[in-house]
Amino acid sequence: MSVRGDEQIAAMRRSFDVLGGVGFSVEAVMDVDRLTDTGLALGVMLGLIDAPSHTRLRSRLNELGRGADPIAFPRSERPEWGETDDGSRRIEVDEILADSAAMTFWFVAVMRLLVSRWSRGTGDPRIDDAEIISAWGQVGDDFWSVVRPRGWDALFFGHAARRRYIEKARAYLDRLSPQKA
Repeated sequence: MSVRGDEQIAAMRRSFDVLGGVGFSVEAVMDVDRLTDTGLALGVMLGLIDAPSHTRLRSRLNELGRGADPIAFPRSERPEWGETDDGSRRIEVDEILADSAAMTFWFVAVMRLLVSRWSRGTGDPRIDDAEIISAWGQVGDDFWSVVRPRGWDALFFGHAARRRYIEKARAYLDRLSPQKA
């Protein structure tokens, strides 16, 4: 693992602090049929997938015919899962971070949780998404370029501006990855 990759994974994990430790089932938030091997690995490295979920999602990938290349994680990443010597391919953090589909999948999942939180009136979108956007690199920058408040909304972020921001965020996230039907 490179230092830069480790730092980015750590920054991405820290960015989840705004969610207040809210757990979620990825199957409830996203269409897992879009998940790839590297996407599954990224979810594990970010701490968004636990061992039982990993097993269930790995089975789903096998059903879809996309689970032919199981990935082994470094022992330091998930020590409770143990070391695997079953011919699994080892994957590096830089390889995962270079997979834009994996990054987009998890960015959309996390941002949907935030948008849901904002819709209930909890949190401030301008503050909550700042760290997430910077931690997620290009995916976050693309999101911000589309949904950032402009004009009067940037100056006076009241109820109407908040509603417009949430609507733009939802529309953009749905374009990236349509919600599960």
